Amino acid sequence: MARKFVFPLVLLLTLSLNCPLKAANIIWVSDAYDERVDSIPDDQGFVDLLVAQGYNVDYTKGASLGNGYWRTLDAAKIARLDAADLVIVSRCTDSGSYDDGQEITQWNSIKAPLVLLSPYLAQNSRWLWVNSASLAGDGGSPTLEALDPHHPIFKGVVLDAKNRVDIYNQAVGTGTVSFFNYTNMGNGARIAKPATQDWTMIAEWKAGVPFYPGAAQTAADRRMLFCAATREGVGFGRGEYNLNAEGVKLFLNAVEYMLGNLVREPWVKAWNPDPPDGTQNVTTPLLKWTAGETAIWHDVYLGTNPTFGTADYRGRVTSLMYFHGPGFTPGTT
Repeated sequence: MARKFVFPLVLLLTLSLNCPLKAANIIWVSDAYDERVDSIPDDQGFVDLLVAQGYNVDYTKGASLGNGYWRTLDAAKIARLDAADLVIVSRCTDSGSYDDGQEITQWNSIKAPLVLLSPYLAQNSRWLWVNSASLAGDGGSPTLEALDPHHPIFKGVVLDAKNRVDIYNQAVGTGTVSFFNYTNMGNGARIAKPATQDWTMIAEWKAGVPFYPGAAQTAADRRMLFCAATREGVGFGRGEYNLNAEGVKLFLNAVEYMLGNLVREPWVKAWNPDPPDGTQNVTTPLLKWTAGETAIWHDVYLGTNPTFGTADYRGRVTSLMYFHGPGFTPGTT
């Protein structure tokens, strides 16, 4: 008879979303490629999404589609970027056109928070956010696994028991997204990865710190890498909008987080139980968990009643584990 082991960890979580007092001003940096050849920039869907949410989006194109306005910076353009509430750099860009002369330092010195959708610009051969140029250019459109499931960008996003969720629309373009097939984000923090690959999908860096130890570049304000939109190819667009409903929630949460409207509160609930919830045939009664950020101790309950009572109380522990010396009775749920 299979025995199912349920590992309860019960505390509370509070996240707050502060609505902005005014519509945020977002600059959308793009080369406005039209590789679909329909006289519409390939990444227009992202801009339409943001406009529909009430943001003021500055999408300045070059003299023609595919001729990026922001490829060459000057004092006036830098001042415009600095004054924005948020800068988003599209996947619809030619990464080799943004690192000439002083441009690397200029972009990293922008005083507004910045979200980058293309890992190509984050390489150590471009903006030097990551000390690697190792990419999965055609990384597919994999299921996301949250490495930090309590991060504010996951507010309202439905994660499964393994902290996974599909965020890409498989029907858009080739269904391929580019990622770092690399885990070391230096002084940054990884937020998400593909479920079946130890790559990097989402990462962030704090303001005022070098991107990695020994890096020649420092983030002037907060920076986020959010790998989304399609890779270019014959017959489909470059940087096409490719998010499904959960992906839209995640992306808009990232925008609000980078605007400072979605604030991280301390996570107080114990999580990441080992063995995981629902595990069957547990033979070693050693229970482990990850503490909430403000936890000092944990009350442990163990019994066959899912509501738990005084008889199920096993004690208060300050460690992150509990060993049930008497063991478990085989076949008991």
